[in-house]
Amino acid sequence: MIRKEGKARWVYECAPCSEHGTYPDQFRAIERKQKHEQTFGHFGKTTAAIVRETFQPLMDAFGFGRLEPWQEQVLTRSLWEDLK
Repeated sequence: MIRKEGKARWVYECAPCSEHGTYPDQFRAIERKQKHEQTFGHFGKTTAAIVRETFQPLMDAFGFGRLEPWQEQVLTRSLWEDLK
């Protein structure tokens, strides 16, 4: 998400990745967004979030509890960065 916070202050934020940066113009913020969204880390984290949101209601319905911390790490870690 790109938003303007003030004069010569544009902010780019990626919620799933906790990535954010401040830039003096909108063009640089757009460039950063495009570069970040092409990384395998971003792909892995957004894919993990989608899988979690999709299957968590099913797991709750069939009696499976929340994912263990190590399972969360497997879903969210940057396995995709090794593919560079």
